[in-house]
Amino acid sequence: PVGTEDCLLLNIQVPANPQSDNLPILLQIHGGGYVKNNADANPGDFLIKQSSGSIVYVSIQYRLGVYGFLSSSEIKENGVANVGLLDQRAAIQWTQRHARAFGGDPNNITITGGSAGGGSVVSQMIMWGGVPNPPFRAVIAEYPWMQPFKNATTLEAQYRYLLTAAGCNDLACLRGLSIETLANATQLVYNDAYNAPGGYGYGDFYFGPAVDGDIIRDLPSNEFKNGHFTKVPLLIDRDGYEGVAFSNKTMGNSTREQVVDIMSIFPYAKQSFIDRLFELYPQSAYNSTFFRRAQWFGDFIIECPTYYMASAAADHGLPTYKLMFYAGTELHSATFPYLYATNNEGKSVPFHIVRVPCIVCRDIHVQRHNRNLYERLVRPCLSCLTTIDTLLS
Repeated sequence: PVGTEDCLLLNIQVPANPQSDNLPILLQIHGGGYVKNNADANPGDFLIKQSSGSIVYVSIQYRLGVYGFLSSSEIKENGVANVGLLDQRAAIQWTQRHARAFGGDPNNITITGGSAGGGSVVSQMIMWGGVPNPPFRAVIAEYPWMQPFKNATTLEAQYRYLLTAAGCNDLACLRGLSIETLANATQLVYNDAYNAPGGYGYGDFYFGPAVDGDIIRDLPSNEFKNGHFTKVPLLIDRDGYEGVAFSNKTMGNSTREQVVDIMSIFPYAKQSFIDRLFELYPQSAYNSTFFRRAQWFGDFIIECPTYYMASAAADHGLPTYKLMFYAGTELHSATFPYLYATNNEGKSVPFHIVRVPCIVCRDIHVQRHNRNLYERLVRPCLSCLTTIDTLLS
């Protein structure tokens, strides 16, 4: 049931008339800011139908919020941090072990996810510094929400806030609380954090993956820079206007308010950083301070990370594709209705693909077409990500 730790379940959907008994598997890690949603958030019915019997679809659940992503020195000493990521890995491993029982190929699992699901996919690539021979052969990270990784001081403060709100002194006490009591304490923590001066900003979901020195050994940017990630084919995308969903539409236009907004994401930023930010994003280039903030937050949290991750993968000679999606709302998660809607046949879906190794020398536009997105994107990715070149013909 959702809201308890008895939630480590998964859905398996297989075609009624499979093309073979050894089908590629698409495994979905749901999004939701690492604090909400479940395996039913991304139904696979449409993908199964459009695949004409060529894929198996698996969607998984994992512990969320305080249950999956609480971190502190005491937790490191007496437990494990990032257990939500371990839940995901356990589900992938289970799927690989039992794939043949439901007609899947254990050696052909592609993991995918959007938003926090995309961030989770990225985390799976860097867990333990990037292990060889993972239980998946390819990765599709959609608009990966890279929850701002908090430093040890902030993580410790989060933990202490929770102890106080729950009326506890240590981890043992927290473990003895009922689901309802812990949920109420978590809500109090959220309320205090978001309402405090200089507290958490709009779009920050508070709990999320953290650097623990073991499961996540360093910041994702550093892990990719240093080559500490699992070497598998990668397709990564982002939507046209990612920052809109994560920008506060009620905030005023003053410079002071904008600085407060910046400091909520970069609490240790110096004045030189803020000055440089205002220089790179001049107000004169935007018709409102909201769109200015939306642009820089979209760049910080999703757009720039997709570039450095794709570039790092390409630098290691991996089949790597970067996709910019300009259709529908063009906002965060805009691809969702095209992949998971019950009926999107006949829609025109314009999108833009750039092959990362040729990012300077080649820009290729795919014009409007009548073929559905599954045929254009998902099927080639599942059979072999390198065959996505057929999209460009």
